[in-house]
Amino acid sequence: MRNLAIGTVVVLLVAVGVAIFAFKGERFVVRITNEQIQERLDQRFPFEKTYFLIFGLGYKKPLVELIDGTDRVRLGLEASVELRGAGEKKRLTGRVDLDAGIAFHAETGEFFLVDSVLHTVEINGIPAEFVDKVPELLRKAAAEVLERHPIYTLRARDLKTATAKLLLQGLAIEDGVLIVTLGI
Repeated sequence: MRNLAIGTVVVLLVAVGVAIFAFKGERFVVRITNEQIQERLDQRFPFEKTYFLIFGLGYKKPLVELIDGTDRVRLGLEASVELRGAGEKKRLTGRVDLDAGIAFHAETGEFFLVDSVLHTVEINGIPAEFVDKVPELLRKAAAEVLERHPIYTLRARDLKTATAKLLLQGLAIEDGVLIVTLGI
């Protein structure tokens, strides 16, 4: 049994070595549109989370915009903050704008939004004692949903694509399209 396992590992290593040698220098370009990312995010929202039994935070209706000349995605969200305490609930609504970077996980071929930066919080009526806490909680809630769910997944349709998933060579946004360059 042990010899079978060692043999299998050796065969896999040889196959990967041959694939790398055969496709070395080849590049594969994948174009991911704003609409494709929007569609994936629409599947993940609405999102709600409770923090410290005091705050209920929610997001819905994401609006995606790829930022030309960068590797970042702008995201607008309808936001709600529910304040709980003393047997009362107060629900406030508004809008949040943030942007996030793009991370590639080669082992799964998935792209995620990471390192979100909150730019605008427009929620009126937040009590003074929570004004400093709410924006960071809103950012954390957004990061939680964005970093857990891929915005795009590469499909390995052939050996070339599967091998190319091993190495991301570049990300750029041009004319509202995320251009991903993969290669060995």
